[in-house]
Amino acid sequence: HPHPGAGLNASDHAPDPAATDPANRVIAIVNPTAGRGLGRKAFVQLRELLPRQCDDSELYLSHEPGFARDLLQGLPLPPGTTVIAAGGDGTVHEVASALLGRDGVRLGVISVGTGNDVAAQLGMPGSVPEDLRAILNGVALPWDVGVLGSPHFFNSVGFALSADTCWWSHQTTRLRGFLRYASGVGRAWWHYHPAVVGLDGTHWSGRRRIAYLEIAVGNRVGGGYRVPARAVVDDGLLDVCALEGISRWPLLPLAAKARAGRHLGHPAVHYEQIASFRLSVDHPTRIHVDGEITELPQGEHSVKVKPRALSLIVAPGHPRTQGARAVP
Repeated sequence: HPHPGAGLNASDHAPDPAATDPANRVIAIVNPTAGRGLGRKAFVQLRELLPRQCDDSELYLSHEPGFARDLLQGLPLPPGTTVIAAGGDGTVHEVASALLGRDGVRLGVISVGTGNDVAAQLGMPGSVPEDLRAILNGVALPWDVGVLGSPHFFNSVGFALSADTCWWSHQTTRLRGFLRYASGVGRAWWHYHPAVVGLDGTHWSGRRRIAYLEIAVGNRVGGGYRVPARAVVDDGLLDVCALEGISRWPLLPLAAKARAGRHLGHPAVHYEQIASFRLSVDHPTRIHVDGEITELPQGEHSVKVKPRALSLIVAPGHPRTQGARAVP
């Protein structure tokens, strides 16, 4: 059930005549724990903004992991519906997972999380009123979806230092944004030890000792690192960036270069754009999936892309809209 007062129908209010007048239904789901309290503030703002700017809207406050998935799977979502995920990349992951196969449904993102990597790629301005305005006036862009074994990913999955940085950043509760991830980088570096993965079907196939492995749809991870610097979200390819298991001391300057996407020339970095390959691990392995920590089971796993499986809304005027293959 929606949070008390959370399911709001804008038809019960007089719309602001100066506001955007979208023709279709808007459903917004807010993660109250996102951004150390920013999510709950976003809910209060959207409770005021949505009825004024949308003729037909509903607002829900997520109570627990899985709430958004269960809610959306039970709602009729006809073509033309816009679903807004207000939270971080984990919230985007949960909402996007529920929208797979729902043709004609567009996903908008309001950035109130910690990393906000997906929202940044969509050109969201970074405040709730501006993000909402950008979504209601934006353009739907096709978005590829990655699959690792059974889990889907909508931005990236990461191994070794990538997953460890994410894990440590989740342990750092006093910081937000870039500082939180920078702290995670430092702590992961201090505890660094290379991992071993098997790769089959890539240019760098074999049993490999790695410091870092990122498999990405988007071009920004970890709160702003441009590790998959060449990624294009609707090209039908995954961007695979692997760093050989080098010693600890060169890692920090290389991380600084990766922040700006200037790491690809390093001789220990292997970068490839590919539609599918296979990956194996010898034991259950910590990974992150769209910034959320999970465990990949021991064994061999297929990695592939589902081209243009989602539609995400890009802010008006963002460079992605220039020449983008817009969704009909």
